Amino acid sequence: MTEQEIKDFFSKDIFAAEVGVKIDSVEEGKSIGHLDITEKHLNAGGVCQGGAIFTLADTIMAVAANSVEIGCVSLQSNITFTSAGKLGSRLVCEAEVIAPHHKVPSLFAKIVDNDGRIIATSTAVCFKKQIKQ
Repeated sequence: MTEQEIKDFFSKDIFAAEVGVKIDSVEEGKSIGHLDITEKHLNAGGVCQGGAIFTLADTIMAVAANSVEIGCVSLQSNITFTSAGKLGSRLVCEAEVIAPHHKVPSLFAKIVDNDGRIIATSTAVCFKKQIKQ
């Protein structure tokens, strides 16, 4: 699939769009996206809510997982938060398929802020559904 076809497909992800996740680039098995932290992303402690960071990771991993053909869904995901995302920061997520199994590929993502600080890492195992043509 082309990068534009993937972006068009994921433009239907209303939740990710509402959160503010943007897809920057797509290659086979890889994708990069970002989230600009605004006041709507802050938790009660004044830092980026973990759910917003997870939405960024989950979305960009989904883009990487579906970069060859659409039909990959998440079976299991983990995230480890290592630093807080702060108001005004841009979080960039790079995701890659690290085990391209024909039915259950695995992915890894790293989220960094604009200072290069690692904010979180995430892993996922997906399932490739059969899509009726």
